[in-house]
Amino acid sequence: MQDDSELPFWIRDLLSRRWYSCSEPAYVHFRQGLLREWVMEAVDGHENGREQLRQACCAYLQHDDAQVLEQSLACLFVIGLATDAYAVEPLLSHPDEAIRKAARTCMFEIRRRVPDGRD
Repeated sequence: MQDDSELPFWIRDLLSRRWYSCSEPAYVHFRQGLLREWVMEAVDGHENGREQLRQACCAYLQHDDAQVLEQSLACLFVIGLATDAYAVEPLLSHPDEAIRKAARTCMFEIRRRVPDGRD
């Protein structure tokens, strides 16, 4: 995992300051829509933002903090590629049920994408 200080501020902010999830049961489609809007707004404001965030999220899947894991999975739910499934798969057996659920949701979404990232 890379040092936080190496990440652009907007990625650190997105992964550490906002709480969101891709797998909450209440109003899941509404919340997933808001999550998509937040993440896409953040990545669209930066050159190569989508790839920068995707790489940071994949690296953060090694983190010890459950909130960081859940937020990284939520961002990958939006911008992850089918090829990122290898990084998400170990979290399917994470001890925290919320992480396992977020990983399942993320895997479902990214596996249905074509390998080049277009939905």
